[in-house]
Amino acid sequence: MKLNDPFGRLAHRDESSYAAVRLRLKAAGIDDVAEVERILKQTRRNVLAFCAAVVFSTLGLALLLPRFALIIYALALLLLAVAVHALIQGRRHLRRYITEETNV
Repeated sequence: MKLNDPFGRLAHRDESSYAAVRLRLKAAGIDDVAEVERILKQTRRNVLAFCAAVVFSTLGLALLLPRFALIIYALALLLLAVAVHALIQGRRHLRRYITEETNV
């Protein structure tokens, strides 16, 4: 039993999300390391573009609505945290797919 996940809920959720990613990759016919690496780079680029858009729109909104700047910054920070978490989780799943499915 793990202290930070005593009932295995997080492990079960991670396993089911990996299974969904694996099924989507197999359905797309992606089984080459180079293709998965390309997806990793593309995902990273997309998340960085999203983060840049969030930062610029946050600064613009904060300038237009200075009274709500604190709320705008908090929501932007939440969006950035969710995007970074999704990137980390996606990278973890893709790395696992590389090791398990492509026999590297």
